[in-house]
Amino acid sequence: MIPPSISVPFIGEIRTADLSLPLLTVLLGALDGFNPCAMWVLVFLIGLLLGMQDRFRMWVLGTAFIAGSARVS
Repeated sequence: MIPPSISVPFIGEIRTADLSLPLLTVLLGALDGFNPCAMWVLVFLIGLLLGMQDRFRMWVLGTAFIAGSARVS
């Protein structure tokens, strides 16, 4: 059952009856999908990749990050 209203941080109270189903889906997906911890790990990974010179090691590290993220999800 869909609640009549949703409290969204920084935006406030949103009535679900006033939104179309696609817009409500995008809103709920964005709220659920934002993970600040993963964002910091991604920033750290990009910092590591920028300092590397070896393309093979860059691919290995990037692939390991993507595989680890997929496994956790």
